[in-house]
Amino acid sequence: MAKAPPPPFPLSGRLGLWVAEIDARTLRPIKAVGTNPDSVFPLASTYKQAVLWALLQEFDAGRLSPNERFDVTRENQSLGQYPYDGTNVKNLSVRMIANSDNTATDILHRRVGLQRVQDVADGLGLCRTRLILPTRDWWVGQAGLSYTLNNTTRWASATGKDRARLAALIDEDSRKYRADYVQYKLDRYFG
Repeated sequence: MAKAPPPPFPLSGRLGLWVAEIDARTLRPIKAVGTNPDSVFPLASTYKQAVLWALLQEFDAGRLSPNERFDVTRENQSLGQYPYDGTNVKNLSVRMIANSDNTATDILHRRVGLQRVQDVADGLGLCRTRLILPTRDWWVGQAGLSYTLNNTTRWASATGKDRARLAALIDEDSRKYRADYVQYKLDRYFG
């Protein structure tokens, strides 16, 4: 793989980049350039594209309708802004991508299935990319509120069925707390 050219403006911190031209039929890279392509970085909101991809696959398979509606509950509300009750899949998708709405993302991620979003990364051969957990699950873990995530050494190396089982337990842990309590614990952690 070719080395990517330097960024046009000075950047600080550790930079990772992998850019590829993808064949539209096979979805395989035609050519790629990168800087630190094998390093590990947090994905932040970039993972929402994979949730959308998994969602579109569910549409194509006929397992999901753009008109299916969801309510915001204590168990599925994430941090930040959140959609109104009764929002349909189409509008949640727009909120997820256009507004980077975490609750919309988490609702859709859980609807398509934790493993289906992970399958997007696995299908692309992104062997160390973890997309199996909704955003709220990571925050609950950072806040020290997930017994499963915070009390196992297996999560970092888990794959396959073991990873799926642990992810389901972590997701179950995250649903126990109200979003405002998670925010409070995160503020204390980062403060």
